[in-house]
Amino acid sequence: FKRINNSLGYWVGDRLLMMLAGRLEKAIASEYILARTGGDEFVVLVESVDDAQEGSQLTTATAAALRLQEIFREPFVIDGRDVFLQASMGIVCRPESHGDTRPDQPYRILRDADAALHRAKQHRNGGFVVFDAALQSDTEQLLQLETDLRWAIERREFCLHYQPIVCLDSYAVVGFESLIRWQHPRHGLMMPGSFIDLAEDRGTIVPIGNWVLQSA
Repeated sequence: FKRINNSLGYWVGDRLLMMLAGRLEKAIASEYILARTGGDEFVVLVESVDDAQEGSQLTTATAAALRLQEIFREPFVIDGRDVFLQASMGIVCRPESHGDTRPDQPYRILRDADAALHRAKQHRNGGFVVFDAALQSDTEQLLQLETDLRWAIERREFCLHYQPIVCLDSYAVVGFESLIRWQHPRHGLMMPGSFIDLAEDRGTIVPIGNWVLQSA
């Protein structure tokens, strides 16, 4: 969706969102609630008095997700141009303590759905992921890692390893490649593959890049 906004313009993105909302409304049952929470993210509340058991909830929710995936098979036609979208979905079932009346209950459900959505987005072809306790643990660890990452430069936890570039004709060292490493206080030496994507996603990649340039 971001690529569509950047290449075709935000007005095209807005029209696309309205067309998508129309398809979503037609695809879901009348008793379901549809809302747009921002950007290109929507929430569908699947509620039924018969879904007291988690297994029944899951069956109903996955059936709804499969039905919603069908609307992305056909292109969205805007000004004679075919635009294809794919959807990632996070599913969370009502907790066993569904009688819980704490005011933050809806927010916790949305938080869990968002965690499942984040995992689903990691799949190249979209699809859906059902939230579970292990996923919440991963999300909490990721949040802690994000916090640690913001302090890493100030605490001087990054270091550079230099890989020589050798001329094969003369075997002379003609340069070096600077490779960042993170000496994490709890996890030990971390390779860039375990934190660079997070830094790019959370906006800390620029100060990290500046530190690398200055240090090298």
